Amino acid sequence: MTSLHDRIEGVLLATAAGDALGAPYEFGPARGPELPVEMVGGGVWEPGEWTDDTSMAIAIAEVAATGADLRDPAAQDKIVARWHEWSLRAKDVGIQTRSVLSAAARSGDVTASRARAESARLHERTGRTAGNGSLMRTAPAALAYLDDEDAMVEAARAVSGLTHADPDAGDACVLWCCAIRHAVLTGQLDVRIGLRHIAGSRRKMWQERVDAAESGRPSSFANNGWVVAALQAAWSAIATTAVPVDDPASGVFRADHLRLALDAAVRAGDDTDTVAAIAGGLLGAAYGASAVPVRWRALLHGWPGMTAHGLVGLGSAIQRRGEPDPFDFSYPGSPVDTVARHPYDDGVVLGGIGVLRRLPADVDAVVSLCRVAEDDVPVGMPHVEVRLVDRVDADENPHLDFVLLDAVRAVEELRREGRTVLVHCVGAYSRTPTVGALYGARLRGVGADRVLADIQLVLPDAHPNPAFREALRRLHEATPKRDAAERKFRWRGVLDVNRLSPAKVSVGHQFADAAKAGDWPTVFAMLDGPRQRVDINWWRPGGTAWFTVLHQAAWYDASTEVVNGLVERGAVRSLKDAKGRTPYEVSLERHGRGRHCLRPPLSPLSRNTIDVFDERLAEVINDRLRRLYSDPQSVLRYPSVGILHELPRRALWFSVPDMYGAFHISLQDDGVYVGTWSRMGYSGQWHRITTAGAIPVYKGN
Repeated sequence: MTSLHDRIEGVLLATAAGDALGAPYEFGPARGPELPVEMVGGGVWEPGEWTDDTSMAIAIAEVAATGADLRDPAAQDKIVARWHEWSLRAKDVGIQTRSVLSAAARSGDVTASRARAESARLHERTGRTAGNGSLMRTAPAALAYLDDEDAMVEAARAVSGLTHADPDAGDACVLWCCAIRHAVLTGQLDVRIGLRHIAGSRRKMWQERVDAAESGRPSSFANNGWVVAALQAAWSAIATTAVPVDDPASGVFRADHLRLALDAAVRAGDDTDTVAAIAGGLLGAAYGASAVPVRWRALLHGWPGMTAHGLVGLGSAIQRRGEPDPFDFSYPGSPVDTVARHPYDDGVVLGGIGVLRRLPADVDAVVSLCRVAEDDVPVGMPHVEVRLVDRVDADENPHLDFVLLDAVRAVEELRREGRTVLVHCVGAYSRTPTVGALYGARLRGVGADRVLADIQLVLPDAHPNPAFREALRRLHEATPKRDAAERKFRWRGVLDVNRLSPAKVSVGHQFADAAKAGDWPTVFAMLDGPRQRVDINWWRPGGTAWFTVLHQAAWYDASTEVVNGLVERGAVRSLKDAKGRTPYEVSLERHGRGRHCLRPPLSPLSRNTIDVFDERLAEVINDRLRRLYSDPQSVLRYPSVGILHELPRRALWFSVPDMYGAFHISLQDDGVYVGTWSRMGYSGQWHRITTAGAIPVYKGN
């Protein structure tokens, strides 16, 4: 399976992703950068449900997948009949399309010739048949003729004319199909590649339209129900969105261009689902199915009872032209029943594909790292398929680093939801331990090689291929940029602003104010910038509510993308405000619901145990600070044992200004350990805290 196959499979998948992403915002105004764009559903659409844009494309794809020539009247009859069948129960059908199909049905059986005749009559009567309804569904025509550009041009124009007689609609479909075909074959984005197929008298006009798209913004083409403006808005979203440079150390990848450009397409406003669906077909052709974020794939569904799995299969079937899939999903010769719990998190099950067919009782989510048959797709639980090929050739995994991190983020999100996750490939030799190693490295803040060694204790045959190991090193260099900052988690517990430098107070206020205003670009710029060092778990210096930026995000119902960005940068979900509320509890109280991405990871300690340990910890700290402060807790806020399980290495440092030293507090299997050091005459000490009390285990001389 090469990158070419990935790009073929990406066309329908990304069409549907753009469609479902834009559906909640249809007919709304242009959206500014401060407003979220998420696959949340709205109106009649469920989260991840595609609309008529993708449904009509699927009907064309189904016929193309039989090997039929889309220029053949018989094939077009099947397409029109399928459209009509769909339209009778569809939640939404375009005005022009419904008009043509309804008129054709009144004459008897719905055929291509009748639909085309009604389309022509509508054009003669109104002169206004250049809606975007044929462009939104045109992508399958490009896949059907990857080896014959001239035939594709004829098919694209013919299928467009079944409902849209205006020449602008036909031209737009030809241009877009040429661009999709070129992108699939080369991986390059070039909407001008098809201009040679436009009649000379109209070519210059289209050239100027493309130029305008590249010099404007997507929202400049507000009348995007018109096919020309829809094409311009879609191309503008692609062309004016910067293509990121691969930088695993920052979690930034070239493949992100697909997501960012679809976001820009939706922000154009008005016919958001259609513009994004149009853009998605071309972006998927250029970047492939592997560039479509896993969190979107998990949600995608729609007519005719299909999911992302079916869309990928349908795109591949078009390429096979009616031939059955030769792939043997039984995976003969593979030890498919391998299974073990992740050594760092028993809520993650690592296994082979046989485990998918006999799921452990507690598993309620699955991440598949290999191809799975339709019959093996679990029902009634989240299931994510990740395109990851166990080969070393770069062409097999064109976005390897992106895919690995995306897969791990999916596991992390499912665990945040409290689910037990099966991560599997075929035999748990290479793909599964690779993802397991990266997951463990991010979870514990330790090296991926160390995690892999621990995984090999429970999966002795685990042996990731060399390309995967190199990717782990690249991504491990990315997580340790985070890990280096997080390895010593520092608790900023000073309450008295007079004990902080004016510069620190000023930047702390700026940081808190940005979060309170919902100015997330500024928040992230302050977190990521090299000059202004801020702590993501600060509350406002001198403030009494103890709201961190994550609490502010919960209070103001910030987008999932914002919350995930904060969590990825080290925001602690278990940290409580002055009223004892985690960000999740703030969200629940404020909005009547709690975002799953805010839910803290489960602590191995009960609430009662945490309370007891916190009391014992305060006694140890008070005893050590007695010489400095008459009332230490009026000067300092002590950390809670209840956050330790979420921290790298399950430990923190708590520096005390006047002590010129610090407390090191860590959660171990046999209790909480507290160590103290100072350059001001305090002897070093260690205490072990249990429910029975604080036990001295070492005292320096």
